[in-house]
Amino acid sequence: MNDKKILLRIPNNLYEKIISISKEQKVSFNTFVLSALVDTLPKDEKYFYSRPLRLIDKIKRACEQGELKQPFSHKDFRKWVNEKHIINDSTGEPYADNSVNSLLSNSSLENKGMNKNMNEKILYRKKIENVNYYWFDS
Repeated sequence: MNDKKILLRIPNNLYEKIISISKEQKVSFNTFVLSALVDTLPKDEKYFYSRPLRLIDKIKRACEQGELKQPFSHKDFRKWVNEKHIINDSTGEPYADNSVNSLLSNSSLENKGMNKNMNEKILYRKKIENVNYYWFDS
């Protein structure tokens, strides 16, 4: 992608508002502004410029919409990925098993404060008969 750097002058109060909202949404300032600009495009063009959705956000959305029943195991997750053709938006390729295992494990609330990775700790996890099950707080 050929990116262009631009200087954008905005009022300080608007800047502070964008910073506040972007922190709340856990996205960068740049991503927030880019998303706002993309939202002004015609519907059929938005797809080409929208930001990739994080895998954890895709999982949460699937759970909220009932596509992925909670609690879910890695096997349930893989079934959902295959049935819904979920791919890595950045690469266009399927998610590697190692990436999924790391995400599920590192996003577990029981790891909060214990590891230094950047994954958001939002999943509950329980091992039942040697299988880890995951769910979001509802």
